[in-house]
Amino acid sequence: MEMSERWDGPMSVSIFAPGLDASFADDAIDGLRLCWPVLREFMTFHLVYPTDTPANMTNTGTFAYLSCKDITRRLMTQKSVMQTDENLAYNIQYPHNLLRNIAREGALTEFDLVVDAGMIPSDNLRPLFIEFARVNGLFSKVGEDETPQNIAYVLPTYEVRSEVRLPYTKKELQGLVNDKNARILMQETCWFCQKATDYDRWIAESAQTDFGVSYPVPFTKTWMPFFISKRKTTPKFDENFYYYGYDRLIQICEMKISSFSFQVLSQGFLVSRGYKVKASLSAEEKRVRDDWKEFKADFQKALEKHGHTDEAYQQC
Repeated sequence: MEMSERWDGPMSVSIFAPGLDASFADDAIDGLRLCWPVLREFMTFHLVYPTDTPANMTNTGTFAYLSCKDITRRLMTQKSVMQTDENLAYNIQYPHNLLRNIAREGALTEFDLVVDAGMIPSDNLRPLFIEFARVNGLFSKVGEDETPQNIAYVLPTYEVRSEVRLPYTKKELQGLVNDKNARILMQETCWFCQKATDYDRWIAESAQTDFGVSYPVPFTKTWMPFFISKRKTTPKFDENFYYYGYDRLIQICEMKISSFSFQVLSQGFLVSRGYKVKASLSAEEKRVRDDWKEFKADFQKALEKHGHTDEAYQQC
């Protein structure tokens, strides 16, 4: 719901819904559309399930006659079958990249922004970027083939303390950072994942400048930025990669090989509610955090395993 308050345009959401999760998801979507008409207007939903655990729609109708407050409460407390069925959780790999690709295919816009659940954009990010793209001739002309453009417009991403209101503007975000109520995304849990963005430079720059490109950033190994880019020219997420961190890193690697440049936007940003702390990490996440050199070495092994043996991939 928070996303719909900040993004006044098309949104595409993929939901992993094996078994009876599909019944709950279908009811939840109906309830959300009824209570928040903006979702009915702008948001499309895509249910995804394994072929050996197909969607089970026999338990629909559980949201009938619920108030909007009760619908929200159900969404906050419901546990998926992946959480309650140990056998299912053990045998099914969560398909992060398949879900991302399906959501992108459903977007149907020239540019897209792929974010993780719970991430919220700065105020007016969409109209500001559209105007920036229009002024700089980034959109393809009607009736012509889409203009190739290998540029990723990077959005600095922060996590904000749960008890603090999420910032709307860069000036508000600067205040939260100064008061230690906001910090770089995954600062405590994956310090190298966002380091290349150069957050010290970005947060120190004026919040009064026009919306546009602030500075370029060269490709850096283990960097996983969030960005706006052209949907058709940006590589898809490789669905063979499931392991924590590698699922997104493979796309950045493909972009590097395709000679993408990375340009950090001056005023746009993303925020996520709540600090992610070491105590909440899974065993895989802890291993990545504690030994990033091993993380890089294992990524190279994963590339070779899935057939990415060209010399260009060795630079990833």
